[in-house]
Amino acid sequence: MKDNSYIIIKCGGSVLESLTDEFYKYLHDLWIKNKNKILLIHGGGVAIKAQEQALNIESEFINGLRKTSNQTLRVIKQILNGELNTNLVLKLMSHNMDAFGVSGVDGSLIQAEIKDYENLGYVGTNLTVNKDLLIKLLNLDKLLVVSSLALHKQDHNQALNINADTMCLAIAKSLQAGEVIFVSDVDGVLNEQKQLINQLSIKECNQLIQDKIITDGMIPKVESCMELINNGINQVKIINGQNNNLTQGTTFIK
Repeated sequence: MKDNSYIIIKCGGSVLESLTDEFYKYLHDLWIKNKNKILLIHGGGVAIKAQEQALNIESEFINGLRKTSNQTLRVIKQILNGELNTNLVLKLMSHNMDAFGVSGVDGSLIQAEIKDYENLGYVGTNLTVNKDLLIKLLNLDKLLVVSSLALHKQDHNQALNINADTMCLAIAKSLQAGEVIFVSDVDGVLNEQKQLINQLSIKECNQLIQDKIITDGMIPKVESCMELINNGINQVKIINGQNNNLTQGTTFIK
């Protein structure tokens, strides 16, 4: 990776509440070395589901995307911006990182179109990144924390729910990022002997999926990594944010 490349870190909702102190130390070191070249994107599926259950709202997923009614969108906005983004910024600040939280709505940072209103409601697709604004925010030398909401391209009074992996890809492509790190609750890809595979090519990933060694919830994670590699990102990695050793993980290469 070139010294001037951007680094995108995507934190899954499943791990946000259980990131270790070692993870924050790892992130702090990364930020100090790369100040205006690093940003963090987060979703919040677990917390959103819990709030939906508390309000007796039924969660419905179609092809891995959360069906988003007006009622669900209100919950998503409350959880992503009102709770998770703020809490993550506070946690980063407590670990000596000068963090700055926004959503894709703020300043029209990310705009999107409705993907399929009839079946999915207010779920966004075809993202447009305001690269100039993004770089200006990064040049403030703060750790930028972006939640996965976007502004509707035509209706500027409407927010859209964005899959965090989709937002990660859009931002990584816009910035021509050198590296993307997926922070998850798994160590990475395991082989048949349940041992961690340190490095995988796209060809090897496809073979492992075909051989049913990569299965279930790991398939979409690996597919997201392969899509990033196919879109020109030089290095993509999965690490476990619950681990004390953050040098471990699976790195994906062309």
